[in-house]
Amino acid sequence: MSGLEGLGYKDSTAVLVGCSTGIGAATANLLVELGARLHTVSRNEPSVSGESFHHVDLTDPDTISAAVTGLGAIGPIDHVFVCAGVPKTRPPREIMQVNYLGVRQLIDSLLPSIVTGGAIGLVSSNTALGWEAHLPLLLELTAIADPRQAARWCDKHPDELGEAFATYVLSKQAMIAWASHWAPTLARDHGIRVNCMLPGPTATPMVDEIAAEMGYAVFDAYPHPVLGRIPTAEEQAWPLLLLNSRLNAVAAGAVLFTDEGVSSGLLTGSIDLSALMPTTAENAL
Repeated sequence: MSGLEGLGYKDSTAVLVGCSTGIGAATANLLVELGARLHTVSRNEPSVSGESFHHVDLTDPDTISAAVTGLGAIGPIDHVFVCAGVPKTRPPREIMQVNYLGVRQLIDSLLPSIVTGGAIGLVSSNTALGWEAHLPLLLELTAIADPRQAARWCDKHPDELGEAFATYVLSKQAMIAWASHWAPTLARDHGIRVNCMLPGPTATPMVDEIAAEMGYAVFDAYPHPVLGRIPTAEEQAWPLLLLNSRLNAVAAGAVLFTDEGVSSGLLTGSIDLSALMPTTAENAL
């Protein structure tokens, strides 16, 4: 890993949420190789050996509070990464709680422990493409800081949440709207950057869980303009590390698509997923 010390991870304190599989596990391995003091937070213990492990269930606000208390004792935090998430195959309430509400509670509570000049990197999804069109609804939700009140808002808006894929999309869009709206204030008042990365389908257990329900055909047909294949978790971990690096001092409120240009193609019409998969295109993102 020589030549990469300029990224700023050597001897830094990094907290990684959602570290046991997929992009989170790959990011954890790279952080250790880059010399970071890694503290992991997850429902399941990771394979990588870090400085400490903190159990958290993002569906349970009490375990989130306990994890934050434990993390408060590790000293100033330089980098926070959130790679936790569940797919559309889970119940709607679990999807919203894990993908947005629990993450929001954890980051809000952890903020006093993050140093000036620190950074927060969030993994969303390219399924959130078009999130700007839903800003009024998203900002109504993200304006609610209390996690239990936000959960009640979700219970009162079942039509807006939808089911399965629609709930998953909303959870990822909410994360982006929250981070984008918060980024200027967070930078001005605390000197901390927050950014979102939006990967496409990646070779992770999440894809396997979705495929167990609907088959791999949709993923086999998905376009990969750059790689010609589905990316590995490590190939997604590197953009996240670059986004959160101190070298990216001017990146705040960024929404970075890491899906090989598929979202750009969908936006401009140079890629038409419906022509490839007329009945399952929405599930492929």
